[in-house]
This record gives sequence, structure tokens and C-alpha cells, in this order.
Amino acid sequence: MNLVLGPQLRLVGADPDVPVLSVVNLRVGVPAGSEFVEAVRGVSFQVGPGERVGLVGESGSGKTLSALSVLGLLPSGGPRLLPGTSIRLRSRELSGATEDELREVRGSGAALVFQDARAVLNPVLRVGRQLREVLAPSGSGAPGRVERVRALLAEVGFDDPERIGSLFPHQLSAGMAQRVQLAIALAGDPELLIADEPTASLDSVGQRQVLELIAEIQRRRGMALLLISHDLGMVGEFCQRILVAYAGQLVEEGPTREVLRSPRHPYTRALMSARPGAGTDTAPKPIPGRVPKPSSTPDACLFADRCASAADRCAESLPEMRSLGEAASGHRVRCWFPLGGNEGDSHD
Repeated sequence: MNLVLGPQLRLVGADPDVPVLSVVNLRVGVPAGSEFVEAVRGVSFQVGPGERVGLVGESGSGKTLSALSVLGLLPSGGPRLLPGTSIRLRSRELSGATEDELREVRGSGAALVFQDARAVLNPVLRVGRQLREVLAPSGSGAPGRVERVRALLAEVGFDDPERIGSLFPHQLSAGMAQRVQLAIALAGDPELLIADEPTASLDSVGQRQVLELIAEIQRRRGMALLLISHDLGMVGEFCQRILVAYAGQLVEEGPTREVLRSPRHPYTRALMSARPGAGTDTAPKPIPGRVPKPSSTPDACLFADRCASAADRCAESLPEMRSLGEAASGHRVRCWFPLGGNEGDSHD
């Protein structure tokens, strides 16, 4: 591989046919007494070089657990990976990796932007100091790190990076703090950026500004992006491919336009109907019921008790993910009776 100067040193020449991230049979258990019950149940997906993939679902769908699992950030004494899981960053297997091995890929191979920037930033260190500490392992001298901090803060949209670098986190607005967190994530020049609900703490204007900024930087740097959200419309606007999660499983996946134009799982359509502004003539429709707890998930369709289209078979056995139409399109659904492609249809 060759190194070229872009916004930062960047690896080029990687095999474009090898996914940046490949997750196979991701299983995460959460403590339940003396045992572990599955909160993420056999999730598999890939993110290709430069691809933007959205993972969407309600709270309790396993989205954040999946994100933390990729970089080995599950809290000690809590959730843990279960046997049979494979997580590969390019050709490197991360499941079962030691803490030292994981440190080698965090930041440089993949970086994570969390929901709450204020919980990530050190409250007693100025912004510039925090960025310089992240850059210190690169081996560059102090003057080089100062210039690099200035460049990173400018890249995330600050017109006055010197002033921002002199501030403490409590002096930043929520949107500014999230941009600083993004700058820290970009400092290692990651090939994959995982953004876990990056706009959850922002108002609608701030949400769009941060998402547009992430999308712009992703395109300019050529990074892969895994965007995690509860908002299907937002993910659909910024991502090329959508993964819909429910109760620790993927229930639908496919190209963005196809999934939004023709949602085939009742849960996907319910998410679309629940969005404010989803229709000009109808109010948002809340989804009845709740996501089941991991300890109560049956070996049947996990959405059956909330689904208006459920039949007897749905409560008797668990459907597998299967392709719809041409397998090459990548549109797949976990449903015994996929919805038709038009809003008024109920079953195929």
C-alpha cells in the first residue's frame, strides 16, 4: 500500500472487494442472574469501502450494543460477546482480540462517535489539549500536533479553531461539543466511522448540520460510515443501504431507495408511519406495545404481538432472513408474510 497526503495520512490501495467491516452471527449476551441471555441474536452485515450504511430501530433493538461490540467496548462485568461471533475489520479478526490488539485498531482502523459528546470529553482539559493527547501516539512533534489540531477543528466546521481549542467542554454548545468529538474521532484517520445516534442531544437544526458535516467529511475522506439511529427517514436520506433492527435481530435490509419505496417488513413500515411528517394528511402513528426484553424473546417472530398482519404461523416459529425478488439487489426480510410493495397491500 502507498501513503498519500490528504486531510491526513491515508492508506490507499486496499482491496475494494474486501469489506471494511464484516460482522457474522453477532451474538451479545446480557447478565440475567447467573446466566446470559441474548440481546443481539445472530446479526450479520457488511460495510464496504466508502459505503454509507444505516442501522435503524427503536431503543432496545440492540443498535448500540452492536456498535460497542465492533471495537470491543462492551462494559466490563456487563454484556459480552457470545461464542460463534465473528467481527472482521478488513482481514483482522476482532472477536477474541486482546485489549492491546484492540487499541491498535481503535481510532486508526475504526472510530466511534457517541451520542453524548459531553460524556466523552474530559471536563477539566481544554479542547486543544484533548486533541493533542489523541495525536501524541503518532510521534509527531509538538508544533506538528498544534497545526494538526487547528486543521482538525477547521475540518469539522470551526472558523476560529484557535479559540475553540482554548475552551473547556462546558463552554461549548451541544452541537459544538459533538463537532469536537467528531474531530477527535477523525484524528486517527479511520477507515470506518461508526456514528451512534450522533444527533440525539441536538435540536432539529443542529441535527441536520452535524449529519451534513459527517456526510461531507465521509465523502471527502472516502471513509466507510455506519450511521446508527432510531429515525428511518434520517438514515434513508444520508445512507446508501439500510439495516432495520428489532429486538436484537435484523428484520429487513437493502438499498435505501428500494426499502423506503417498498418496505416489506411490517416493522419497517411501522417505523415509517411513526415519523413526524411521514404523511401530509395523517398524523404520526405510534407503534403499539414495546420491544420485548431479551429474557422474554420467544422462538417465534419477535414482532408478532405488535403486528396487525400476524398469523398463527408467526407465533409458532422464527422466520429466517430471505431475499426478495432478485437476490443481487440485496433486499432481504425476516417475515413469513412480507408486505406487498404498495402502501395498501397486506400480504404477497
